[in-house]
This record gives sequence, structure tokens and C-alpha cells, in this order.
Amino acid sequence: MNIVTVQSSAIAYVGYDEASKIMLVKFHGSKPEYKFCGVPKSVFKELISAPSVGTYYHKHVEGKYLCP
Repeated sequence: MNIVTVQSSAIAYVGYDEASKIMLVKFHGSKPEYKFCGVPKSVFKELISAPSVGTYYHKHVEGKYLCP
């Protein structure tokens, strides 16, 4: 899994496994990592390079890519 620390007031890091298309998002101050399934690599790359990581997360990830 590729773990990337991001510059965000809300998100501490994002992890992505290309083989399984699983993405993990860890928020500052939260214990669990949030797990997302079936995430395209392009979404991971756009998330970690977005001018506002939190805004991108809320618009393009939150509530989507739910794991069964």
C-alpha cells in the first residue's frame, strides 16, 4: 500500500493499493482509517494533488466507493 501524507487541515494521510483498488483515508484526530473500495487510481492521484484535499474528498469520495 502506498501511503501519502497530505497537506490538509482535515486529512492526515491517504493510502492506496493499486492491485485491490482500496483507498484508506485517515483524518486528524480520528482513530479509525476510513476504507473505500473500487477506487480508480485517478481518484487517488487527484485527491493527493488537489489544491484542497478536504474539498476534493467531500465532493468526489465521501459516500462513494463503499466497501461491501
